[in-house]
Amino acid sequence: MKMEAAKQIIQDNILGSHDVQEILLVNRQRLRALVEAGKLTPVKELKRESLFWLPEVNQLKKEMELDSRTNLYKKAVIVNKE
Repeated sequence: MKMEAAKQIIQDNILGSHDVQEILLVNRQRLRALVEAGKLTPVKELKRESLFWLPEVNQLKKEMELDSRTNLYKKAVIVNKE
C-alpha cells in the first residue's frame, strides 16, 4: 500500500522538461537558463531529461506572471517597498 501511495505522489508531482516548458511557456534554452540562474531546481537529472517538482514549477509560473504585468503593478510594488 505504501508503494502505491509513493507512486501516486510521483505521478502527480514530478514533471519532465517538456511538461515544464509547456507550463511556463518557455523554450528549452530559457528553461536551461532558469535552472542555471537557480530559479528552478531539477529533482533529478538524467542523460537526456530533467525531472522537476510540480509545486516549484507552479510557484515560478506565478512569479513569472507577476513580473510580466504592466508597469502599474511594478510601480505599486516599488511604492509599497518605500
